[in-house]
Amino acid sequence: MIPTEILDTVKEIQEKVKIDKEQGLDENETKYRLTEEYSDFSMKYPVIFLKSLDGGLDMDQFQFMINMATKVNNKKLSQHDASVQIGEKLVNQYVKPNLDLNKVNGKAKAKH
Repeated sequence: MIPTEILDTVKEIQEKVKIDKEQGLDENETKYRLTEEYSDFSMKYPVIFLKSLDGGLDMDQFQFMINMATKVNNKKLSQHDASVQIGEKLVNQYVKPNLDLNKVNGKAKAKH
Protein backbone atom coordinates (compact mmCIF):
# COMPACT_ATOMS: atom_id res chain seq x y z
CA MET A 1 0.00 0.00 0.00
CA ILE A 2 1.46 3.37 -0.98
CA PRO A 3 1.46 6.23 1.53
CA THR A 4 -1.43 8.11 -0.09
CA GLU A 5 -3.58 4.95 0.05
CA ILE A 6 -2.82 4.66 3.76
CA LEU A 7 -3.94 8.27 4.25
CA ASP A 8 -7.13 7.71 2.24
CA THR A 9 -7.93 4.59 4.26
CA VAL A 10 -7.42 6.44 7.55
CA LYS A 11 -9.77 9.19 6.37
CA GLU A 12 -12.39 6.60 5.38
CA ILE A 13 -12.18 4.92 8.78
CA GLN A 14 -12.42 8.22 10.63
CA GLU A 15 -15.44 9.26 8.58
CA LYS A 16 -17.21 5.98 9.32
CA VAL A 17 -16.47 6.35 13.04
CA LYS A 18 -17.84 9.90 12.94
CA ILE A 19 -21.04 8.81 11.17
CA ASP A 20 -21.58 5.95 13.62
CA LYS A 21 -21.11 8.33 16.59
CA GLU A 22 -23.57 10.81 15.10
CA GLN A 23 -26.10 8.00 14.72
CA GLY A 24 -25.55 6.93 18.33
CA LEU A 25 -24.22 3.49 17.46
CA ASP A 26 -22.27 1.51 20.05
CA GLU A 27 -18.55 2.25 19.91
CA ASN A 28 -17.57 -1.41 20.38
CA GLU A 29 -19.84 -2.50 17.53
CA THR A 30 -18.27 0.15 15.31
CA LYS A 31 -14.77 -1.07 16.20
CA TYR A 32 -15.74 -4.68 15.56
CA ARG A 33 -17.37 -3.89 12.21
CA LEU A 34 -14.49 -1.73 11.00
CA THR A 35 -11.92 -4.30 12.14
CA GLU A 36 -13.71 -6.83 9.97
CA GLU A 37 -14.15 -4.40 7.06
CA TYR A 38 -10.52 -3.27 7.17
CA SER A 39 -9.00 -6.55 8.36
CA ASP A 40 -5.95 -6.39 6.08
CA PHE A 41 -5.26 -2.78 7.02
CA SER A 42 -5.76 -3.45 10.74
CA MET A 43 -3.31 -6.35 10.62
CA LYS A 44 -0.68 -4.58 8.52
CA TYR A 45 -0.90 -1.21 10.29
CA PRO A 46 -2.38 -1.99 13.73
CA VAL A 47 -1.28 1.20 15.50
CA ILE A 48 -2.47 3.46 12.69
CA PHE A 49 -5.75 1.55 12.56
CA LEU A 50 -6.38 1.78 16.31
CA LYS A 51 -5.44 5.47 16.43
CA SER A 52 -7.83 6.07 13.52
CA LEU A 53 -10.64 4.42 15.49
CA ASP A 54 -10.08 6.22 18.78
CA GLY A 55 -9.32 9.66 17.36
CA GLY A 56 -5.78 9.61 18.70
CA LEU A 57 -4.11 10.31 15.38
CA ASP A 58 -2.78 13.85 14.88
CA MET A 59 -3.86 14.27 11.27
CA ASP A 60 -1.60 17.27 10.55
CA GLN A 61 1.44 15.36 11.72
CA PHE A 62 0.30 12.17 10.00
CA GLN A 63 -0.25 14.07 6.73
CA PHE A 64 3.26 15.53 7.03
CA MET A 65 4.76 12.07 7.50
CA ILE A 66 2.76 10.67 4.58
CA ASN A 67 4.02 13.54 2.42
CA MET A 68 7.59 12.75 3.45
CA ALA A 69 7.11 9.04 2.66
CA THR A 70 5.66 9.93 -0.74
CA LYS A 71 8.66 12.16 -1.52
CA VAL A 72 11.02 9.35 -0.52
CA ASN A 73 9.12 6.84 -2.68
CA ASN A 74 9.20 9.26 -5.63
CA LYS A 75 12.96 9.80 -5.13
CA LYS A 76 12.42 13.52 -4.50
CA LEU A 77 13.92 13.25 -1.03
CA SER A 78 16.35 10.83 0.58
CA GLN A 79 15.21 8.75 3.53
CA HIS A 80 17.84 10.48 5.65
CA ASP A 81 16.66 13.98 4.70
CA ALA A 82 13.03 13.03 5.35
CA SER A 83 14.01 11.64 8.75
CA VAL A 84 15.87 14.85 9.59
CA GLN A 85 12.89 17.01 8.57
CA ILE A 86 10.49 14.91 10.63
CA GLY A 87 12.86 15.02 13.60
CA GLU A 88 13.21 18.81 13.36
CA LYS A 89 9.45 19.23 13.20
CA LEU A 90 8.94 17.02 16.28
CA VAL A 91 11.64 18.82 18.24
CA ASN A 92 10.12 22.20 17.37
CA GLN A 93 6.63 20.99 18.24
CA TYR A 94 7.28 19.06 21.45
CA VAL A 95 10.76 19.63 22.88
CA LYS A 96 11.49 23.33 22.37
CA PRO A 97 8.18 24.58 23.82
CA ASN A 98 8.90 22.60 27.01
CA LEU A 99 12.44 23.95 27.18
CA ASP A 100 11.15 27.51 26.79
CA LEU A 101 8.48 26.90 29.43
CA ASN A 102 11.07 25.54 31.85
CA LYS A 103 13.22 28.66 31.34
CA VAL A 104 10.23 30.91 32.04
CA ASN A 105 9.37 28.97 35.19
CA GLY A 106 12.99 29.04 36.38
CA LYS A 107 13.38 25.28 36.10
CA ALA A 108 16.38 25.27 33.80
CA LYS A 109 19.12 23.35 35.58
CA ALA A 110 22.54 22.34 34.40
CA LYS A 111 23.33 18.63 34.45
CA HIS A 112 26.64 17.50 35.88
